[in-house]
Amino acid sequence: MSFQWNDKQPITKQLVCQVCNMILVGDLKENELLPPVRQIATEYKLNPITVSNAWNDLIEAGVVENKQALGLVIKGNAKEIILKSEQKLFMTVEWPQVKTRIRNLKLEIRELCKSL
Repeated sequence: MSFQWNDKQPITKQLVCQVCNMILVGDLKENELLPPVRQIATEYKLNPITVSNAWNDLIEAGVVENKQALGLVIKGNAKEIILKSEQKLFMTVEWPQVKTRIRNLKLEIRELCKSL
């Protein structure tokens, strides 16, 4: 895992986003173990409580589960859960901002589609 932190969001949220992105792109696979809290904390010089909070957020989001004697495992439907959540966020928060920007800049839909 490699992370780049910024000052715009809490580290806990950034860590959750990084793990979710790694699941989406396939760097972390479903049914794979997450690294232990202490390993991540040591490797990235983070407070173990910060990492533990991020891992708990992933459990609450239904992305990982705690398996006795194994640790935290990425759930079999984690990618689907993350996709649905990210799509909802995009459609309700990001897309309205993009639409407003498109209108304000008087951009043509055809030109935007060509750029894809």
